[in-house]
Amino acid sequence: MSEATPETGATLLLMPSSTEALAFGRRLREIRKRRGLSQKELGAAVGVHYIQVSKYETGVNFPTVAKVLQIARTLQVSLDQRCGEVVPDEALVCS
Repeated sequence: MSEATPETGATLLLMPSSTEALAFGRRLREIRKRRGLSQKELGAAVGVHYIQVSKYETGVNFPTVAKVLQIARTLQVSLDQRCGEVVPDEALVCS
């Protein structure tokens, strides 16, 4: 599904919420909150609007691979932790 944005004329791709997108979003929200970041702060750190972060967290949109990497770096988690099960803070090793 796609939708043209009148302001820029760009096409925005919307993906229907899938089980994987919803799980990704739940993990993103959990880790973001554990790090004490708001959606606005995370969005600013990775170069997207906070509403986009909200869409990632609710499974409406899915970030590109480049954004997933930026998000993982910003949240100081490995891709395994970001895309896998949420691990307790005590188990996270951040340098």
